[in-house]
Amino acid sequence: MKKKIVSLLLALTMMVSLLPVQVLAAGDGGAADALVVTELAGEEQTPENSADTEEPEESEAPAEEPAEAAEEPAAEEPVTEEASVSASTEAAMTAAAAVPTLQDGVSPTAEATVLAGAPYSITELNAGKVFWNNEKNRPLVAAESFYYRRSADGGKTWSNLRSFCYPNQDTGFSGTAVVCVLMESKPGDYMYRICATTDGKNFSEDTWTLTLHVKENSTYDFNFLFCVGKDYNGNYPILKLYNVVKDASGKEVLGDELKNCFLYSNYTSTLPDGETEYDPAMGKLEEKDNLQRFYTHLSSGRYAYRAFGYNEETKAYDIPLGGMTLQLPLEQNDVFTGENQYAYIRCVAYGVDATKKDGTGFGADDFEVELNCPVMNSTAEMGASFEKDGHTYYPTMVFAQSRGCLYGIYVGATMPGYNSSVSAGEFFEAEPAARLELAKLDTAAQVTYTVPSDATFNLYRQMNNFNTRVVEPIIDWKDNGDGTKSATYEIKRQTSNSMAGTDLYTWRLSDATHVTRAGFYQQSDIKEETYSFTLSFDDGLNPNNTQRISHDRSGLGTGAAPRDEADIQVGLDPTGYKVLDGTSRLRAYRFWELISSDTANIIIEPDFHWDVLSGDVTFTTVNGGNAGNNWADVTPGTEDSVIATWYDSIDVNPQDHARTCGLFPATSPERVAVSVVAGTGTKHGTAEADVRYNPIEGNGSARPYEWDYSFDTWFYSSEDTAPTLNFTVTGTGKVKVQYAFVAANESMQTTMTKYSTASGTNGSYTVPLSAFNGLGNGKGGTVIIKMTDDTGVSYRLVRVAKVTPTLENVTHPGDPFAPGDTVRVTFNGLYRGINKVAGTFNPKDLNVTYTTPEGDLILAGAKQYERMDTAVLEFTIPRALTFEDGADSMNYVLSDGHISGNMYSASNPFNFMYTMTDLGMPTNFAALLLRTLSSHLMDISIPVQKQGYDVRVNVVDKDGKAVENATITLTNSDGTELTPVNGLYKDSPYDTYRYYVKAEGYVNNAGSFSLSAGSAAQVKDGVLTITVVLKKTMEGAWDGTTVTEPKLENGVYQISTGAELAWFAQKVNGGTNNIKGKLTKDIDLAGFPWTPIGNTSKGFAGELDGAGFAVRNLYIYSTADNQGLIGRLGANGKVHDLTVTGSVTTTGNTAGGIVGHAPAKTSVINCLNEADVTAKTCAAGVAGKAQASVANATGAKNAPAIKNCGNTGTITATDAKSGNAGGIAAVISNYQMFGGVFTDCINVGSVTASKKAGGITVTTNAKKQADGGGNYYLSGCLNGSGDKPIIGEEKTADELMEMLKDRTDPVGKGLYEALQRQKDQPVVDDVIAKIGAIGTVTRGSKASIDAARKAYDDLTDAQKELVPADVLKTLTDAETAYANLPRSSGSSGSAYTGGHTFTTDLEPGSITGVFVDGKKLDSRYYTVSGSDVTLTADYLKTLRSGKHTVKIENAAKVATGSFTLSGSGAVQSSRTGDPGVAIYFAMGAVSFLGSAAWLRKRKET
Repeated sequence: MKKKIVSLLLALTMMVSLLPVQVLAAGDGGAADALVVTELAGEEQTPENSADTEEPEESEAPAEEPAEAAEEPAAEEPVTEEASVSASTEAAMTAAAAVPTLQDGVSPTAEATVLAGAPYSITELNAGKVFWNNEKNRPLVAAESFYYRRSADGGKTWSNLRSFCYPNQDTGFSGTAVVCVLMESKPGDYMYRICATTDGKNFSEDTWTLTLHVKENSTYDFNFLFCVGKDYNGNYPILKLYNVVKDASGKEVLGDELKNCFLYSNYTSTLPDGETEYDPAMGKLEEKDNLQRFYTHLSSGRYAYRAFGYNEETKAYDIPLGGMTLQLPLEQNDVFTGENQYAYIRCVAYGVDATKKDGTGFGADDFEVELNCPVMNSTAEMGASFEKDGHTYYPTMVFAQSRGCLYGIYVGATMPGYNSSVSAGEFFEAEPAARLELAKLDTAAQVTYTVPSDATFNLYRQMNNFNTRVVEPIIDWKDNGDGTKSATYEIKRQTSNSMAGTDLYTWRLSDATHVTRAGFYQQSDIKEETYSFTLSFDDGLNPNNTQRISHDRSGLGTGAAPRDEADIQVGLDPTGYKVLDGTSRLRAYRFWELISSDTANIIIEPDFHWDVLSGDVTFTTVNGGNAGNNWADVTPGTEDSVIATWYDSIDVNPQDHARTCGLFPATSPERVAVSVVAGTGTKHGTAEADVRYNPIEGNGSARPYEWDYSFDTWFYSSEDTAPTLNFTVTGTGKVKVQYAFVAANESMQTTMTKYSTASGTNGSYTVPLSAFNGLGNGKGGTVIIKMTDDTGVSYRLVRVAKVTPTLENVTHPGDPFAPGDTVRVTFNGLYRGINKVAGTFNPKDLNVTYTTPEGDLILAGAKQYERMDTAVLEFTIPRALTFEDGADSMNYVLSDGHISGNMYSASNPFNFMYTMTDLGMPTNFAALLLRTLSSHLMDISIPVQKQGYDVRVNVVDKDGKAVENATITLTNSDGTELTPVNGLYKDSPYDTYRYYVKAEGYVNNAGSFSLSAGSAAQVKDGVLTITVVLKKTMEGAWDGTTVTEPKLENGVYQISTGAELAWFAQKVNGGTNNIKGKLTKDIDLAGFPWTPIGNTSKGFAGELDGAGFAVRNLYIYSTADNQGLIGRLGANGKVHDLTVTGSVTTTGNTAGGIVGHAPAKTSVINCLNEADVTAKTCAAGVAGKAQASVANATGAKNAPAIKNCGNTGTITATDAKSGNAGGIAAVISNYQMFGGVFTDCINVGSVTASKKAGGITVTTNAKKQADGGGNYYLSGCLNGSGDKPIIGEEKTADELMEMLKDRTDPVGKGLYEALQRQKDQPVVDDVIAKIGAIGTVTRGSKASIDAARKAYDDLTDAQKELVPADVLKTLTDAETAYANLPRSSGSSGSAYTGGHTFTTDLEPGSITGVFVDGKKLDSRYYTVSGSDVTLTADYLKTLRSGKHTVKIENAAKVATGSFTLSGSGAVQSSRTGDPGVAIYFAMGAVSFLGSAAWLRKRKET
């Protein structure tokens, strides 16, 4: 026993480190091959650095998700399916040569038999016995590789192709695989034609067809085999079989013995040929396993077996060995296929290894043994006691099915003063030898409780999950005369002979006023021989709390708060309605469970209430364990009755709510459980309501497809003004369908409406749910569907709940949704339905699941055990949406909503919740990973607007002058290159765009801009202009292609041009990675795409000497890891005395300006990075990843040495969850162990990361082996979360400038100048703001124009360099516009002061020439703004009075017109010209900063 207790404790502590084991146990003679999947059912734990490796190997790409199903012939069921495949996929099923095939010798057909409503695990697939993986030359096992079609009519029609797995739901803890499971709830023959794939696209031509014969329990005849081991005397016992009946109290007792029930091995009464004659009643011994076999043929039902041992004295089999009751045939479970029916029976015996206080041993009357088998709802009958080796034992013959059948075992003294021994998860292997166990029974601790006199106190021992018993006091309650009373109990204590945790205790304190209090004990809490505890309602975290009906969650512990939904289930029937056979026990359960921890599972329940809403049912409530009235023994009345069940608040561990405890609220009102109990005076029929919880009929899920009142919820949206519940009804003859609503308010007052007639035709019905808005708390409740047909009355209950979905535009917060936007949906009002149930359910993940209009599945998972409301759904609206002609908006609708997920569980867990008995359920350590689908979610409609702008990219030099012949490459966020039309990118939707602009003689410029609703302010004349400024290249700048071998002097390449540096990079990357290079001047890479030096796994193991020079305008835009001027340094690689400017961007990991990755035995010295660096994670200025061991001084000697380096660039890690970045260097994992050694380094650049942002680096080694001293970073440079950097000292800009002011080296000077620019930037920003404030130029603009001009002129030359060219051009344009405004009349002579403006419909920016009277004008005589042309006032002065013609052209079109110049100076314009290409007259078109003002101008005389 002690070994088993230790084993159980080890298992309990290992629940969070799950190790799946698969064992194939071969057998014959009727014993089928059994698949054993051993899996601890615990909480998921993910080590922080589990996914981080120094150099991860490439992994196999996951299979692509199948697309929407192709057209199929008429099927017996809907073809809409969560994982069906497209027509193109179907056509490709024979396209691939390496698709899986059937294994040699495997028949293409198979058969199996299963009970209706029981899951069938396809062992052959799960064990890899059917298909062969021809790509990897091994059996194909993974469930995601198998697809099937289903037929319910003998193969006449087939469903679409279906998958056993949803995407990203195919593994559990430690990679445990989902098993292929089928379930049919109705009797019949079903065919499953299964094919296989390795890539989700190409499917096997070979198929394997399984015919599943689904039987009703009452009609199922079968062969059965008992395999029996030896008794404690070493003899083989005989078996006797009995029918099981119930006595008057409902207790099961032995019925008649089945005479002559045992048969020969061929399951007949005729001896098979070749076998030696034997008596079937004595069994047949098989030498291969030394087990005695008893063959029989039975009908489904409950049977008891009893074993009798051979008595040497009487020479008869008359020694009672005990036995059990079994439900036969056996259901498939975690370790049993169920295909061939057999049971291993083993003799076990328990005694006591202890001495009583009088010095004698424990005799047969001194202790008792109890073995409970919850799976079989059986308590083993003990046999006659016996003596062996000085100890007394009680034997029994147990059903031994390894972890597939768990037992609760109790060994306790019949006298006070001694501990007991409880084992809650024992199991037995099939072995021929008897197993004898001795329990240690030490003296118990005596614990005295003092409680208020008017309170009720109870102490409980938990035998296993849901099986808790009251512990009676050894000294009864005594009034203390001071308002308190006391009693003394015995509790098992922890001693050297008893391990902590083998017995689980709870306590409960309640009265008529206060919230009930409860708590937990383990043996680790009870070590001394005596204790005294005083309990009251006056202390703790919530003293004197009388709010027994509270829905406040603020008092929950940190672990319970994100989990508790205050839900409830009652174990009546999946329909919520049942015809009871006499008095029956209903069990209610609270969820989230009130448990001590996720592994210990010590359970407490609150105080329950059972309210009869209609009918004459009667019941008696029972305290089932540490609970109040959680069970009800219900006796039907003559009328159909409706019962509502709910519970109060409860305070668990009131002194310390810690993680899993707290003040738990009362039932959420909309979740009140409703039960309909059939009356004896009503004729009950067979009509059924089919409420669909998802698009699939349940196949491929470990539960039936019928709606289950306990586990499913019909969710409707608060935005829906007319929500409905939709269902179909099948019945006999005339069918009448009615409905009633049940709802509760915040005070838990539950009401039921009268029945109304449901509207419907052809068997389809709807129930309006908007009435719930005025019922109860307005958030939903229960719909009772009542059906009356020729057979009688039947019901189905449906839980409904109102959900408020909130839509958020992630891409453009606050803007309307547009194609390409990412949408985030959060929920308020969802419920899990499938909760953690100790010993039965352990959901790994549950996901809100929807189908997009394109047929793609999108999933949003709640963390394990957490509320369903925590699920956040994110998806991207496709850019290529098709709007109806002329429509500017549409609705993008997510449909087929349901909850999907995987869970560890025992076999058929859903049914078990309805068949739970007083024996409860041991924690299951042999659980399968099953896929489950549940609930119905409302459609979600996203209003999408057609949004976009006409965009022009305007390329200018630093003086604002247009750059001719510039080449522009513009791509959207999908990477699609866009094509302009006449210089315009038409109808560009909201998105982030990236441009790359190059022009001969200029440095290429790359950048990005985003379009959103706010961009409208930048639109001028219908066009949004993006200005890109190019700067001149240096002499000898690289052209992006030329490579030139540099001169070699003394073994060092002398590099003076970009072409020579490119040659050097090619040489290194070609394999000669240990060469040396030295810069002889500054090098301009001119912004051309750069391939890093050392872009292979060997890296650059040579030396690059910058000699104080700079590599300027580095440009990298990549998807790869290890990006920088140098990608990766190899062993002994070094770079020094170098400055780098430009930008390094990658969507991969690891990037730096100087070096992407610096491993051990490398160095970076005297280097300055001025480039901006962006990577998914591990982004830094000098070295993206400087990673070697710095856990101790020895390791630090070999770590990358980074000395006297600086960074001024902006560093960004983009990964929203795990991004880390450092100013000088970063580390990708194991921050406590890895890094480089940093000496005299300074960072003044901004560092942004989601996980860890470090001024110098992100290494957090407390010994500071990575800190060589002299490291500083600018105060305020960090933007992110994570540990505070322990390397480097924070300094202000002034402090750093004081330190740097006398330095003349490139690093020091560069850092000082960057700090000066940062100090200058606020002054420059003020000038930019003044220019921006000018706005539309009017006569009142002079003051603002003059103020902006003065502010700009007051800047230093260095500060002026910081003013963007387009901003400065705005100022000069405003000055020109103001000078051209019309002046007041009164002067003599004639002078044109305003000019004359013509507006055309030519493409903005496309105008190439202006002609007046046929003569092409010099550009100084006109100005162009968009599509407008203005003739200057000076030019108009040169013209004679009279009519003039004008022609304005671009490369494709010509606009013509005329104007008249009168003698008085007035200009008159007429609209003439080619059709559709006319000139419109406007005077003085002026636009400024996206705003246009039309000003009338005239010639003044």
